[in-house]
Amino acid sequence: MRSRVMPVLAAVLAIAAFTGLEAADKRKAAGEFRKQIADDQKVLHALNRLTFGPRPFDPAEVKKVGLKRWIDRQLHPEQIEENLLLVEKLKYMDTLRMSSVELVRNYPTPQMAKQMIDGRIPFPSDPGRRLRDRDPAISSRRFRGS
Repeated sequence: MRSRVMPVLAAVLAIAAFTGLEAADKRKAAGEFRKQIADDQKVLHALNRLTFGPRPFDPAEVKKVGLKRWIDRQLHPEQIEENLLLVEKLKYMDTLRMSSVELVRNYPTPQMAKQMIDGRIPFPSDPGRRLRDRDPAISSRRFRGS
């Protein structure tokens, strides 16, 4: 009988010790989450998690606006004002204002372009589109303004 009790007692003690250690680890981990981090570290953490990483001027911008307001702006990009210089540069890119259907209709896929060059399908009948499809550099010249 004594030989049966010892292994059971050892197992019970091992389980009790294991659960006690696990509970202590959980309390220690919970304490780690309660620890406050510095404001600079909060800003860097937010920039790392919500962007592709901080650029040199980003931390100063976040501090100027405030971390909570900056996060709110990131979650609602319609609140961020447009960069007028960028808008001016992008106005020549008509593709940014096209729907998917218009993109497919106006710009052939690489497979379609190859078929046109091979003579398997005809080039578009519109002279402007025909020229653009034959020479993709024309679109890039129009974008550069030359």
